[in-house]
Amino acid sequence: MKRCVNCILAVMLMFSPVKAFCEPQPDQLLEELRRHGSKDDAEAQFHLGEIYFAGWGVKRNYEEAVKWWRLAAAHGSAGAQNGLGVMYEYGLGVGQDYSQAKDWYSKACDNGLPRGCENYRKLKESK
Repeated sequence: MKRCVNCILAVMLMFSPVKAFCEPQPDQLLEELRRHGSKDDAEAQFHLGEIYFAGWGVKRNYEEAVKWWRLAAAHGSAGAQNGLGVMYEYGLGVGQDYSQAKDWYSKACDNGLPRGCENYRKLKESK
């Protein structure tokens, strides 16, 4: 029995470095997203905006989030359009501008994002 356990442990130890080697590292993933984002990949641009907005693995940077979301929004990304609405509504990385926020929420809503419709409705009722 002890020999069987030792064999299993040996196999696990033997393959664990391979797993670690094969898994992409956060820096590699970020570079890959930047590469795709710079080639007009709206999905990559949207995710880069999310990463910088939330500070996932990078220092939180609202201006950088706005930059990537603007690019994605220009390609019709409803998520990025909603994100820009949030940025303008709360003045994050841009000057606070409720008119711009409503415009971005409206675009997100027009592109089928229910959250964009809800944000538009709430902002319109409150401002």
